[in-house]
Amino acid sequence: MGLIKCSDCGREISARALFCPGCGAPREGEQASPPSERKSKTAVPVMGIIAAGLGLASMAMPYFAAVFFVPATFICGIIALRQGHRILGKISIALAFLGLITIVFVSQQIGDPQQALEGLLDKLRSLR
Repeated sequence: MGLIKCSDCGREISARALFCPGCGAPREGEQASPPSERKSKTAVPVMGIIAAGLGLASMAMPYFAAVFFVPATFICGIIALRQGHRILGKISIALAFLGLITIVFVSQQIGDPQQALEGLLDKLRSLR
């Protein structure tokens, strides 16, 4: 790693540094741009992929696992939207809502545990 001199203050800085740590001046030959503009627009949408995967997994998982996957899908979808990955973010949020509907439907199907237990006992009694 080589050292070069800052064009503004003359301090030795790393050749890899974008800005001088002493005075904050951009390194010679580098364009001064805000950090938000230096981000690549083609970055891999990691959170969007994770969110979509969690959403699909919540559809395939049993009820007790979906209860945990659906909120994670929603949160990751929001993060993906905030990072600018609109399509995957929207898909993830839609999958989270579908998962929520599935959870509510299954919860209603489960019903009252006492009533289910009484029905099971009635079936066992009829087998004798």
